[in-house]
Amino acid sequence: MKVIIEPRLAIRGQKIFEAAQKTYAFTFLTCLDENYEQQAIESSILALAEKSKTSASKKAEGLALVLGSKKFSEGFFIQLSKIVDASKLLIIRFGSGYDNIPLVLCKKLGFKVASTPAAAAKSVSELSFSLFFALAKNLFVNHASTEAAMPKSAYPRKGNLSSSQIGVSLPASKLRPAIQLSQKRLAVLGLGNIGRQVAKTAHYGLDMEVFAYVKYQAEEKPLKFLQYAGDDLKKVLCAADFISINLSLNNETRNLLGKKEFSWIPATALLVNTARSALVDDEALISALADGKLAGAALDVFTETTVRLYQQRLLPRNLGHKLLFSPHQGTNTHESSLAMAAQVIDTLHAFASKKSSLANFLC
Repeated sequence: MKVIIEPRLAIRGQKIFEAAQKTYAFTFLTCLDENYEQQAIESSILALAEKSKTSASKKAEGLALVLGSKKFSEGFFIQLSKIVDASKLLIIRFGSGYDNIPLVLCKKLGFKVASTPAAAAKSVSELSFSLFFALAKNLFVNHASTEAAMPKSAYPRKGNLSSSQIGVSLPASKLRPAIQLSQKRLAVLGLGNIGRQVAKTAHYGLDMEVFAYVKYQAEEKPLKFLQYAGDDLKKVLCAADFISINLSLNNETRNLLGKKEFSWIPATALLVNTARSALVDDEALISALADGKLAGAALDVFTETTVRLYQQRLLPRNLGHKLLFSPHQGTNTHESSLAMAAQVIDTLHAFASKKSSLANFLC
């Protein structure tokens, strides 16, 4: 089976992929530029698929695509269906979530689609708590204020933010005191692999009370320590000292947290989103932070609109410390990358042996 791997993913799982070279014919796309054009990636994959056609068949046989988080066009999959035998094509999302893949179309075309949902749970959960601790302990402000008090360096830092903009010049009375997480209340929105790991870490590691928002009850063994698990979002948010967003993005969850939902959240609460930016309405989030209706937020996922509103409405009021950014790094650890690569190989084995009943095959 020929396996085509999108740029950057090959490096993350290099050892695992190299060990499987005897079984599968890997082709690693070599474009490593963060700003690569998605259209160029699609064209490269289609060209490679075309080359893999055998002389005995008009369509390529035994092809797997390992894709990252960039959005692929419907036209790409339609064109792919003309090149590859659908029954012998496997699409694997390197990570969790399928919002960059048109699942309805893939199902219609007869493609098998899978992901690596459990492999990154611990790494993303750890990032969630890293961000919670950074917010709760005012680490960003503490670092900036300490740096500002240092003797003037011969190598001045270059950057766009002044100390005042991120809140360093604010009197202590205007800054929220540092708080602890232990024995506080955590609202977990979503109980998939990552949400469950966040809940377990909170309960067993920090003795927190955990409330979970779940639209549909999962088949996994229930977490008996949960104070609440159900679809009453208001009940979950009203109880929160901390909020962790771990939902997948779909039509039901898009803009799940808007102006109304933020009005339910205690003004002292801290929010972390490591899932998808579109789960939260940007305007509502920035307004809540600017108006003192939310103590702080940290985003591992965000849009240009989030950044623009941050620059327009928080920085001029010296409130930059209330919103922390991380460039979608939840799964980007050495251990997580190897675990996801290993799950890719397991999925390839299952597909090749026609064990398509595995849980990580979505369609």
